[in-house]
Amino acid sequence: MEATSANFEDLVFVDPLSVGRTNGTLKTELSSFSSTISPEDARSSQIISLQAASIFWFEGVWVPIIGSIGIIGNVLSILVLTKRDLDLKSSFVNLLITLCVFDIFFIVAVNLFYSLPIHSRFYEVEILPYMTPLLLPLIHIVLTGSVYSVVAVAVERYFIICNPFNIVNQGRGFRYIILIVIFSTLYNLNKFFEVTVGYATVTREYWNVTSQSIQEENVTQAKVVVTSIRGNAEYTKIVIILNFIVMVVIPLMVLSICHIFTFKAIHKTTHFHNAISSHQRRDNAMAMLFFFIILCFVICHSGKFTLNFFEMSRIATQEKDKEWPLWAFILARINHLMLVINSSVNFFIYCFRDARFRTALFSLLGLKSCHSLLASEEPIDHTCIPGSIRRSRRSHNNNYSTNNGNPCNGQSVREIQDSGEDVELNTVTINTVVCGINAEPHPV
Repeated sequence: MEATSANFEDLVFVDPLSVGRTNGTLKTELSSFSSTISPEDARSSQIISLQAASIFWFEGVWVPIIGSIGIIGNVLSILVLTKRDLDLKSSFVNLLITLCVFDIFFIVAVNLFYSLPIHSRFYEVEILPYMTPLLLPLIHIVLTGSVYSVVAVAVERYFIICNPFNIVNQGRGFRYIILIVIFSTLYNLNKFFEVTVGYATVTREYWNVTSQSIQEENVTQAKVVVTSIRGNAEYTKIVIILNFIVMVVIPLMVLSICHIFTFKAIHKTTHFHNAISSHQRRDNAMAMLFFFIILCFVICHSGKFTLNFFEMSRIATQEKDKEWPLWAFILARINHLMLVINSSVNFFIYCFRDARFRTALFSLLGLKSCHSLLASEEPIDHTCIPGSIRRSRRSHNNNYSTNNGNPCNGQSVREIQDSGEDVELNTVTINTVVCGINAEPHPV
């Protein structure tokens, strides 16, 4: 199979995620890119400095730091979710675990492909060329799996909220997972045939101890080369268009539609909040949590969306063979960081938006006393309490003041709970006075 040497432009136009050090050293890549700058640009040295700084700080510093935190957070999320005491449907839990697994693999692969070569010349020259033909497709596969895991969770939330009386097959989650894995692999199967390993003879200087002088020698060095498949102009055009549809248009459309219909259903059920079951209230609470996951997803993928739009515009205006501008080069680096942030942030969303997840996490870490302290200090968010419940509580407080300090007036605790005065609310702590006894606050 005919192959040509890989350079920056060859790897960047197919997908913005493919921008990487696959032509040997960082110096070689920057020289290759700077050579495409027009002669009118007299600040080429400053441009090279900006390129080097963006690579070092975004990919060499922040990606490893945030990625390490993300791996720890995703592992803890898997351990908590597998405890099965979060009052969540199995299909939903299985999809969240799958999302965590994809995110872990994505963080590891991005660090191996982008971050480690910056800090290790030996790894960049001697190891990375052999790993790239497998590592590059793996990055695309796990990224696709992560994106469509979020889409699958949105679809699952839609069916649970909008069809609450339908029996949910617990195997549905596994069917989603199998479909995601198969689709992600088949969709990116072509990536395995786009680059390969080649060899070139290079001249290397070394210090000769015997003669006490610098001498040169010719050595054979591995490097990444682009196959004829990827070098085909029509192929790259089809890949860019297909990637734009599959990785941008379809996910955004499905997420938007599911989000709109889900929250319409939640808005209807809030008018009858006291009449629905605790499981339905829990499902509604999870829908709110997932709203923040979608919000972070859209924000963190905005750089990738922008680069995909830019690629599409270059095809439409017949400018796809021109050099990439400096802003696109830097945005590609920022995009790598934002994708790692998106793969790392879900753990913190679970912690801040779901008290039951925090309870299970503290229990897992042996920090139950810390959870009790946080729960006792957690303020009441009255904006989360439906009006009917607030009115019920005001009536309850009036009864307490007119019945000799006893709001129960002969009622049992169960009767009060059944009446709707003591209900479960998402991430809200309520101090309830029951039969003259100040009950401990309970997170829900």
